[in-house]
Amino acid sequence: MDANRRGFLFGVPIALFGLESLSELTSAQAAADVTQSSADAADFWVRGMGVPAHLVPGGEASRGRKPAGPQGTNFAREPLFLHYDPDEKTLLPASQIPVAKMLPSGDAKVDFQLVRMRLNPDDTKVFENYASGGIYWDMQQQTSAAPAAAPDFWSEASVVVSAMFPGAGGGAGGRGGGGKGGSGKKPAKGNAFFPQSAPSKPTAPSAGQGTSTVPLQQAKQAQSIALPGGFGKAAFTCFAKDHKKSAFGQFVSALSMVTNSPAMSYLPMLSLPGIGGPALSAIRGLVGTLQSHGGDQQPILQSPPTDVFAVGQGITDDAVRLRNGYYIAVPMEHAALLEPDLSKLKVLQGFLVPKEATEMDIYDTMGGTAPGVSYLSLKIGVAQTKVPGKCA
Repeated sequence: MDANRRGFLFGVPIALFGLESLSELTSAQAAADVTQSSADAADFWVRGMGVPAHLVPGGEASRGRKPAGPQGTNFAREPLFLHYDPDEKTLLPASQIPVAKMLPSGDAKVDFQLVRMRLNPDDTKVFENYASGGIYWDMQQQTSAAPAAAPDFWSEASVVVSAMFPGAGGGAGGRGGGGKGGSGKKPAKGNAFFPQSAPSKPTAPSAGQGTSTVPLQQAKQAQSIALPGGFGKAAFTCFAKDHKKSAFGQFVSALSMVTNSPAMSYLPMLSLPGIGGPALSAIRGLVGTLQSHGGDQQPILQSPPTDVFAVGQGITDDAVRLRNGYYIAVPMEHAALLEPDLSKLKVLQGFLVPKEATEMDIYDTMGGTAPGVSYLSLKIGVAQTKVPGKCA
């Protein structure tokens, strides 16, 4: 098998042809444990991500349910992508990036890195009872030269599936901050997943007290994909999950045992740099099952497949426009909180901070910057390339 067609699960190569049977097996084991939480996850994967209903527990029933939002997703938790423009020194919706600042046309290579996740106090309270979480991301290239010509036919995709243990990682939300209130005491029950950040100064608590942060991929863990014609689609979900008696929990426990690194905050579970359409469907079914099985899950951010363009030619109105730099994904229900301050903020090391802040100020300012907003930061790299045998 070609090296680019291999994936790694817990660091061990796996054959892609076995993924669909693994997903079906896990789904069959989970079918008897369908809760409302599972049903909501099934709606997202079947209606939003196009996974065959039989691959996700509760998926068959989702055909007859009223969708929770557009395409069966939770619209409040769908992301608005914002780009930090270093020239204009402002944040702006990614759909409004000037075409003149993008590659004009042709094929493009896109590198993407998930940098950090920062949760507001309300989300911290909601998710603090969960023991772990998962992130799924894929970016797909299309075979056709026109985005609308064959919207469901994807020739190749780059996929990342990861587990996160925010209670163990660095940043202001890690155990090094002493847990809730920075007291140094053992966190209260359920506080291990999203512990509250410690005030930077004990005598003057930060305005961001109660926010939590999770470091994600390192630069060396970034993924790349070539986009023929400069366009494709991207989809992802980030969810909190209780590990008890769930397939996801068993995966996470096994991963911790194999790596012998229970204190890490981010661990890649499955990395696939280049796969075909049938395998992508099976992987989505597997991750959908891991999220659904056992119920007791909560979405943090979830995006059905969204058009992405690295070039200006043929761009569609609602597409996420890609250029070099940082992006912030904000839940739709938090977007209005950021709107008045878009010109007052910038991104440093994946954190939203005031425009006047320096790298010396990040720790003291990131918690109190937009404290009511949860976000995921990404770093994108775009370069012109030529894809042999693909559309020009």
